[in-house]
Amino acid sequence: MIPSTKTNKNFVLEKSKSLNNKEKKNFEIVVTRFDENLNYLKNYQNFLTVYNKGNEDLSLNCKVVNRPNIGRDGETIFYHIVNNWNNLSDVTFFCQGYINDRSDQLITYSDFENYINTNDIYSFKKRYDLPNHNESLLNFNISFKDIYKEVFNEEYKKDFPWVSGMWISVEKNIIKKVPYNIYQNMLNLFNIYKLYDDPTCRTLAIHCERLLLHILTKKYFNKEIL
Repeated sequence: MIPSTKTNKNFVLEKSKSLNNKEKKNFEIVVTRFDENLNYLKNYQNFLTVYNKGNEDLSLNCKVVNRPNIGRDGETIFYHIVNNWNNLSDVTFFCQGYINDRSDQLITYSDFENYINTNDIYSFKKRYDLPNHNESLLNFNISFKDIYKEVFNEEYKKDFPWVSGMWISVEKNIIKKVPYNIYQNMLNLFNIYKLYDDPTCRTLAIHCERLLLHILTKKYFNKEIL
């Protein structure tokens, strides 16, 4: 098991041999960071893009995109896709700042290799405990079905899995099978539903967590081509 990088600050992941002779256009790690120590990714600097939403004390030599502290991982994923639509890497691995800081989200070395080498989608453990039809998730001011309608312009059916933690690696063609406007709709939510009592949009990010895998695997009709 990979140790918790929150408590093992000197731990460094060995570079995967499967990345030999590969470049960032082939594989990219997109990290959402606030103030986490990313020393464990030292051997992946050439493949790394950090969306930095907090302190700027980042010592790695990699691409850093400074962003407001809004939306956690969810906002990062949709922002990255929307703003890199025409130059996505062959595989993009979206992840958090720390690995294994939570006992319910433990990633093995084998998992990490699968994130690197997927030719489809590789994600964390699937869950099926979605909100009920009229339920307001975590007392959000709009029901989950209304968020769903806002994004997809379809009625919500509680019949799809989601993955906790937003640890997900996706092949480019999978990302681009989804209409561009769906990603834009998700990103727009962070402007539409800014709440005075939730300035970092934490609750909305939790909604994104429950929709991400569905967005990537849903069958779309009348696909918008952009």
